[in-house]
Amino acid sequence: CDWSSDVCSSDLSAGVSKVSVTLAAPISSADFNTLYNATGGAITFTGNTALAFNTGDWSKLTASVASTYVAAGLTQISPSSAVAVAQAKLLIGSGLSFSGSVTLSDAKISLADYNALKGISGVAFSSTASLSDTTISLSNAKALIAAGKSGLLNTNIKITDATVTAADADALVLLKNSLSNNTSIFNSTTKISDSAISLAQAKDLAGVVNISGALVNGAMSATDALTLKSFVKGFASTASITGAINLTQATGLVGAIDLSNSQLSDTSIILANAKTLLGKLSLTGSTLSDTSVALADANSLLGKVAGFAANTAIIGAPTIAQAKALLASNSSLIFAASSKIGRAHV
Repeated sequence: CDWSSDVCSSDLSAGVSKVSVTLAAPISSADFNTLYNATGGAITFTGNTALAFNTGDWSKLTASVASTYVAAGLTQISPSSAVAVAQAKLLIGSGLSFSGSVTLSDAKISLADYNALKGISGVAFSSTASLSDTTISLSNAKALIAAGKSGLLNTNIKITDATVTAADADALVLLKNSLSNNTSIFNSTTKISDSAISLAQAKDLAGVVNISGALVNGAMSATDALTLKSFVKGFASTASITGAINLTQATGLVGAIDLSNSQLSDTSIILANAKTLLGKLSLTGSTLSDTSVALADANSLLGKVAGFAANTAIIGAPTIAQAKALLASNSSLIFAASSKIGRAHV
């Protein structure tokens, strides 16, 4: 027989004549029905085993109809127009798949539908599609990313896990920041399980998740440390401040993090602050601004600060050696009455 230039043959199987049709192109459902009815269902198709589906065909695709197609050797659908998620779901468990890549038209898709459809050959999702779900587990979010479907997270979706690792949280925060919908994927109560995190992680996660149980590692600026101080448990013993640090930053960080590698940037400092910071960081760029200083304080700060303000009064009775050392640092120093060296300049 001849059907639209396709090759037809007939054979006997169990005494029943069956027509075999080799298709060169997809066959329409109407043509299939004509052939199927004409042969009483005794027909099989080979070659291009696809059905050319138009919009109206989807509403007729029941489990029974799909079974008939598959039994006749037609296992693929070649749609003539856009396919929606609801239509593609009709193929689940039917034995049918798409003959080529078909991008589903829906802008929103549930995670359940995504998981059900991803195994059907030819199913693709729009690059602008996103999940309709409002929550997702960390494991499912990571599975989407691993599958190259991170764009589906381009929505106000939230991770349901109460605790996550810093590495997972950081990766998701950076991913979400790269999407057009960059609202946080975490609830602020989501807690980091790590006891120590890197500076980069701390900066990415502060204010996004709860990092109050973690210590921050590494060298950092005073600005970063002061910003992070209120978010974290503290700073690891290996953490330190590098570079210049101003007085406000230094007084806010002293005792919280190693300041020994930094230098105070203020050019002047009062005695009370100098005594607090002495031995914690370099004060050699700062001049003591007090107009009077106790001898003991002057001796402890000598060589540790840039010097003393002009005409600073030294209160106390220095030895000759102490007086010489102090005057060598600033010849305008004034000494109060002393039974040992007298008053005024030595």
